[in-house]
Formats: sequence, structure tokens, C-alpha cells
Amino acid sequence: MERFTIVNIIHKLKLKQMNIKNQRKGVENKKQIILDTIEDLCSYFVLYDRQEDGNLSVEELNYAVDNKIITVDEMVKHFHDCLLNTFIKCDNRKE
Repeated sequence: MERFTIVNIIHKLKLKQMNIKNQRKGVENKKQIILDTIEDLCSYFVLYDRQEDGNLSVEELNYAVDNKIITVDEMVKHFHDCLLNTFIKCDNRKE
């Protein structure tokens, strides 16, 4: 039978705190990976994917933004809506 001494209780609490910190660290790390991936996605959308795109070049995209044919806010809103729709579709598949 385990003895519940003050030392044992403190030791268990410290282990729990370490586990919580490690879990938070893992979550924060995943969050950073997601944010980094979004940053890469933006670079690819604005630059790399445009280099070989016959429908929309880097220059055409810049022109459209510079001349207010489309705004960054409109693109962000559309990305937001598409992302939400993707998660909703994924959730519906699980049911």
C-alpha cells in the first residue's frame, strides 16, 4: 500500500504539473506548426503558385490588389469561409 506522506503528495503534484506543462508545450508546438503552414500557404498563393499559373500571374494578382479589383480583406474572408466549409464537410462525414 502506498504511503501518503507530504513528500509523496508533493512529488505527485510536481509530476502532474510537469505533465500539464508538457501537454501545453505540445499544443503550443502544434499551434505554431499550423501557423507556419498558413504562412507557407500564403507565400505559395501569392508567389510560387503564380509562377506557372496560366490563369493568374504574380503581376496580375498584384495589379488586382493594387487597383482594388479585389482586396486582401475579401480574399481573407473567402479563405475563412472556405476553411469553415471544409471543416463542416469533414464533421458531417464523421456522423
